[in-house]
Amino acid sequence: MTEDNDKIYHLLISRGIDENNEYGKLIKILYSKYDFLWKEAYVKNPSAFGEAFFKDIDIGIILSGLYSKNKESIQELAKILNKYNIPIILLPHYDKETIDEELEKIADTTVDWNIDKIIDEIKSIENNKSQL
Repeated sequence: MTEDNDKIYHLLISRGIDENNEYGKLIKILYSKYDFLWKEAYVKNPSAFGEAFFKDIDIGIILSGLYSKNKESIQELAKILNKYNIPIILLPHYDKETIDEELEKIADTTVDWNIDKIIDEIKSIENNKSQL
């Protein structure tokens, strides 16, 4: 295994009312890649946590399909991720490949629902951060 494959990526993934099970679909495809190591941090109320919690988060992932039913909580999450300089990857609505314009403004990048592209983007962001 290379050093890149040994890294455990700490992800914070948006949650909430999820009528199309987009969160479950993302978790399933993440687990399908046995050579991609990751942990998920979860907080119901991110504003209740401070720098000590967020310093270990590598990437925030926002699921666009959850936005209409969870607008306030996703906006709050994005604001906090930005506060702590945590990059945000935005995934479009599952099966629709559409993105809310408001979300495009807060995301650092957008990636479609292809697990290899998602993982490549996570690794690319992390490599860029380590080179700064």
